Amino acid sequence: LSPVCLGSLRRAASINAEYMGGLYEPIRNFYYEKLEGGDDVNKSSLITKVFAGLTTGALAMCVAQPTDVIKIRLQAQGRLPPGEKPLYSGMADCARKSVARMELRSR
Repeated sequence: LSPVCLGSLRRAASINAEYMGGLYEPIRNFYYEKLEGGDDVNKSSLITKVFAGLTTGALAMCVAQPTDVIKIRLQAQGRLPPGEKPLYSGMADCARKSVARMELRSR
């Protein structure tokens, strides 16, 4: 793998670990109460842990994916020739224009 790919994988893993570290236990506890109804969350079953992991992973990707798309679009602008105006002026502008573009496609 190239250094760029390794860096992307490392970043994605750290984002996922960050969200899973903060959200995994409360979500696991929620599933434990709903699915198993026991009194000791440390004895939760594998299926409870799998559901918790899937949920926290999905939540992490809901945050990571849009921000990654914005980053890629900004990077794709690259260095423009002198006098050429960039398509996006920053992250907020890129997000706003991306959402507007998606709304037009869905009609």
